[in-house]
Amino acid sequence: MLDLSHLVLKMFARSPMEHLSGHMSKSYTCVSLLPDFFHHVFDKDWSQALLVKQNINDLESQADALKKQVYVQLHSDLLLPVSRQDILALVKSQDRIANDAQDIAGLVYGRRIAVPKDMQEPLDAFVCSSVMACQQAANVVDDLGVALKNSFSKESRHLVQKKIDQLDAYEHDNDMKQIALRDMLWREEKKLSPVDVVFLYDVLHRIGGLADNANHVGSKLLLMMAGR
Repeated sequence: MLDLSHLVLKMFARSPMEHLSGHMSKSYTCVSLLPDFFHHVFDKDWSQALLVKQNINDLESQADALKKQVYVQLHSDLLLPVSRQDILALVKSQDRIANDAQDIAGLVYGRRIAVPKDMQEPLDAFVCSSVMACQQAANVVDDLGVALKNSFSKESRHLVQKKIDQLDAYEHDNDMKQIALRDMLWREEKKLSPVDVVFLYDVLHRIGGLADNANHVGSKLLLMMAGR
């Protein structure tokens, strides 16, 4: 009997997977602008911060366009080697990364949030940690495309699993940085207005959420491979 599974996998790899990978790459690019954005925030250079924020907004809109392409192809392609529901769940996790990057920049710029001097260096490291997690998630999504083309071979599964394990490590490190920053903010509370304190806690939570969603991307990819 003729085995058509490899042909089906190749069909998938050049349809939704291309836009899925492009969407994750664009979502990561949104996040990658946050370190530059926060450097301007630390300097209270709000005109430059606004320019970066606008770039993030533009990239988020481009990510939305790619997301719609994935949805269109999910409806048009009859044969898929993985569950449509799994793909939709993956797209939603990727989309939250771009949305959260936009929300973080919008919140910080909109409130003109001043970050205490002692918190700036660890906050920069925290933001970069979240960026690193999102970059790793983008790498894993790219590797999924390779795994599909290779019919989920043992070697390609091992490669994806290894990168997801590293993603887990990045997310854990990000959690530790967030805990340390919350402790620093707690010690700074009396020097700040109560409103600023509330918003700073929210910003820390949202930055940590970037790494969480990156990790969710990895978890959903594991489920997709487990179903093969």
